[in-house]
Amino acid sequence: MAAGDVFARSRHARLAVRLRGRLRQSVIARRLHMIWLTVLATLFLFVYLLAALLRPEGF
Repeated sequence: MAAGDVFARSRHARLAVRLRGRLRQSVIARRLHMIWLTVLATLFLFVYLLAALLRPEGF
């Protein structure tokens, strides 16, 4: 939602502002989840490839 969508004299301005704030919080939470998922996947891949490099007979 763009900042210009809500006008100061709008009847539902407060509701729209609250809704926009909640949407932003959920987007931020999703971004944090995706960042942690990426970090975990990267670490798993690094450990897996390191183990394959050190002991290739098991892979």
